Amino acid sequence: MYSGRKDDSKAMDTKKKRTKSSWRPNSTSESDDSSSKIVPVSKRRRIDVFDTSSSEDSIPCSFICSATSASASINDIGEQENLFSFTEGTGPQPSLTNKSKPIDYFNLFIDSFLLTLMVHETNKYAEQLIKSRKITQRSRMKLWKPVTLLEIKAFIAVLLEMGITRRPTIFSYWTENSRSIPWFSKMFSRNRFQLIYQCFHLVDNKECFPPGHEKYDPCLKFMPIVEHANRVSKLISTHASNDNTIVIKKRNENERSGAKPYIGDSYDSYMRGVGKSDKMLYVYLDERRTVKYWKKITFHIIARMVLNSYLFYKEVSKKKPMTRLEFTSSIISEIEHEWMQVKKQHMVVYDYLKKK
Repeated sequence: MYSGRKDDSKAMDTKKKRTKSSWRPNSTSESDDSSSKIVPVSKRRRIDVFDTSSSEDSIPCSFICSATSASASINDIGEQENLFSFTEGTGPQPSLTNKSKPIDYFNLFIDSFLLTLMVHETNKYAEQLIKSRKITQRSRMKLWKPVTLLEIKAFIAVLLEMGITRRPTIFSYWTENSRSIPWFSKMFSRNRFQLIYQCFHLVDNKECFPPGHEKYDPCLKFMPIVEHANRVSKLISTHASNDNTIVIKKRNENERSGAKPYIGDSYDSYMRGVGKSDKMLYVYLDERRTVKYWKKITFHIIARMVLNSYLFYKEVSKKKPMTRLEFTSSIISEIEHEWMQVKKQHMVVYDYLKKK
């Protein structure tokens, strides 16, 4: 009786194994009678990957991996060899000294070239807006005056201060109740600030194709500041290529290997540094909603350039550096002082002409 049950158990085990088996003929000449040669294998899973070889007829291929595959090491075939010899110095190239002020670092990133572009395109768009619309007597556009280079700089200083002093709306910064903040009213009237905010531009609208056009580019309106930021900070690298690397993943105590683009694997490795940079940025970033999303991206890039100027300052400074709040506040104060002097001169001229 006992041996019979044992035989039945063996038969059941054999049946289960056959259901998880696959045919593996030793050669193409083997006949169909080789059913006795069944090799049990582990359960397999099919994963589609792309062959990144340089051949012109590259097509998707299948990569079969076993849940119980042997251990494999990461194959760094994707790392490129040096194609040239770089002799210049790397890292921040200080054109400033230890005695330089925060505003000097700010001017390295947000220079007169970028500010002049902002002034030119903002004034051009305001003129186009006035000509294309019927301006009523109560419209703010009736109060429009061409913006100047120092005024656009003061506008950026107000945006930076808004990242430090948080309020729910732009209107709330100019409130006249007990919670008012006189500094904002001193820098700009609410109408003037909102006019500059509304007309702020980097590209001539006549050069942009409308949505739905085959040549429409949603990134065109903020591309000048992206190109400017890339010119200020240069990175030359041949580190990553489009080859594949083998990565190991563990699940349920089983190892599984798979192909992954090398550049994607490197991206995962270095994302921690990018996350740290984003964390630093959002501490003093005023990201309020705007009707035009490209403006939000533009102001985001401006804030990132100010952050980079602070990191540059920390690299150059030999003594104990300022905190980031102190650094940004110093930039705002310097611009405020310069802007207030010009405003006072204009007020003196205005009063003189009024009396005359």
